Amino acid sequence: MDARPAPALGRGLAYLARQAGLVVFSSVAVFAVTRALPTTPMEAYLEQHGLPATQENMDALARQWGLTGSPPEQYLGWIRRFVTGDWGTSIASGASIRDEIMTRLPLSLAIGLGGVAIAFVLAYPLGMKAATGNRLWDALARIVVLCGEAVPSFLVCTAVVDLLGVRLGLIPFYSLPPARAVVAPMLVVALYSLGQLSRVVTAHAEQLRGRPFVRAAVQRGFTVERVLWHDCRRPVLYGLTGAVVSKMAWVIGGASVVEYVFAVPGMSYYIISSIGARDYTVVQSYLMILVLWMFATRVLLGAAMAWLDPGSR
Repeated sequence: MDARPAPALGRGLAYLARQAGLVVFSSVAVFAVTRALPTTPMEAYLEQHGLPATQENMDALARQWGLTGSPPEQYLGWIRRFVTGDWGTSIASGASIRDEIMTRLPLSLAIGLGGVAIAFVLAYPLGMKAATGNRLWDALARIVVLCGEAVPSFLVCTAVVDLLGVRLGLIPFYSLPPARAVVAPMLVVALYSLGQLSRVVTAHAEQLRGRPFVRAAVQRGFTVERVLWHDCRRPVLYGLTGAVVSKMAWVIGGASVVEYVFAVPGMSYYIISSIGARDYTVVQSYLMILVLWMFATRVLLGAAMAWLDPGSR
């Protein structure tokens, strides 16, 4: 009987265990970081409402918001409620954090994840065309990279709104329903991700051009382009998927400038205002969602990379 799947299964379980351990460690770090803010939410609330920051007032607010007890007790109570779906209420607004996040999260995911997905799909053919020596495609890839690195995203967003919304009047950006309001910012995110991802594809493909199996195939009469497209697909996609992993961290709430310019009510503005108000409960919930998101993407993309890994076959 073939015993090879057993080590692979063991490595997979060990990887999951390490990632789960990182989630637990990250939850403790999230709790500690939010408690390390220089101003407590009680002080921020009293200052905002023009009330005296007496110890009695701060103690009353701490009891109301569940911020009493030792740090370990507060952590265990918070993480238990989070796991069961009770994310509490916002200290600043009194609204349900879960309702607020679940309303805004799909919009931010559509912009960030949708933009990266579009860039992933387009980066492969663009990068491969550039790697085969096609000057037109190579120049196009370099222009996209240059625009992404040299032109601030807010300028592109402002230009799109001004041209299509104001001057031509084709798209009423600020009166669109949420499902349509995410399209333009999604395309902007895709543009800024496309250049970097396409250069990753080009770099991997150019590296593979010097491999013996590629040179041998060319000597047998196959073109370099054919060999790269058909025989180097898996290792190039492996490198591209690895590059996408690093972009997953800012998918949720990372496109703050884009969301702000296009007035999309996503996670960015909500989190920025919550940090300003020292709203522990909102910040903690957001950071934990980010931790769980990274756990899920690392597991899924890690499985995809294990399948694409040339050394696994």
